[in-house]
Amino acid sequence: MNGLDGFSVDFMSAFTGALIGAAVSYVAGWDWKVGAGVGAVTAGFVLPSMSS
Repeated sequence: MNGLDGFSVDFMSAFTGALIGAAVSYVAGWDWKVGAGVGAVTAGFVLPSMSS
């Protein structure tokens, strides 16, 4: 899905990244919400920008 000015967000990647981030944070003993946020941002914003 393309956003404004070619800024794209891949929602499935963001969701997957959030799940992975939350799981890693849970195992590591961190706050899962922080890990989910970082994972979602990384997978949803950074990866699509790099691949395009």
